Amino acid sequence: MELWDSEELLNEFYSQSINYKKLVEGELGGNLLAKYTWIAKSDGFESWLNIALESAQKLCEFSSELPRDQISEIFNDFKTYFVNTKNIFQLFNGNKSNKIDKDKKIKLKYDIQSWADNRDRSNLNSYNRNHGHYSIHYSDKQIRRIKTIESLEPSEKSVKLQFIFKGHSKDYWATTKPSS
Repeated sequence: MELWDSEELLNEFYSQSINYKKLVEGELGGNLLAKYTWIAKSDGFESWLNIALESAQKLCEFSSELPRDQISEIFNDFKTYFVNTKNIFQLFNGNKSNKIDKDKKIKLKYDIQSWADNRDRSNLNSYNRNHGHYSIHYSDKQIRRIKTIESLEPSEKSVKLQFIFKGHSKDYWATTKPSS
């Protein structure tokens, strides 16, 4: 409860619509939002992802006609996909950038990347590919950029990573392609 003497005072302040609107529009609380967004996208990525996917799965189980085991399978695929393609912080933690020029193999029943690339977000069931073997890879350009960031001094690296994590560049996300 930063800057508040009690939870009740905090709730009272933000229960006023004008103050809540300022929070939503970023006029208030920006530093805390940036701080915790940074933590979630870096050290807390998998915890944040687990909470988000568990919540979404519960909503789907409540409202979907799909069997629970199929819903669980879909969300397991989402987790596998996101952990292996969107968690770029892992690339800069412990010199793992040396390993990114080798394809990593994962198994998915659903082609999550093709579904996500399709802007109409049609039914994910139509992306059930059955063969399920995917290669996680980075382009030569991505590998050069990642290794350049890895070589930076800690303060420079931190600034660059914050820029990336704020959504200014998706050039560091891995992609998948079907493999045999």
